[in-house]
Amino acid sequence: MKILLEGDMQISQLKDANGQDVVKEEVDAKKGDTFFFPKGAVVRFRTRGGGLAWFWGQRGRDGA
Repeated sequence: MKILLEGDMQISQLKDANGQDVVKEEVDAKKGDTFFFPKGAVVRFRTRGGGLAWFWGQRGRDGA
């Protein structure tokens, strides 16, 4: 998961979790938007003026 705390970003998913190309899907994210990226997805982040985001994930049992 990712949450955009400040600024703006353009987020594009390039490949899905299986490594398959996806139709170019681009989202203009703004402060407060949250996103889920499945494990293995290839994602590109771009910004014109900068941004601050927080990313977190869940580990498997005994994964620490």
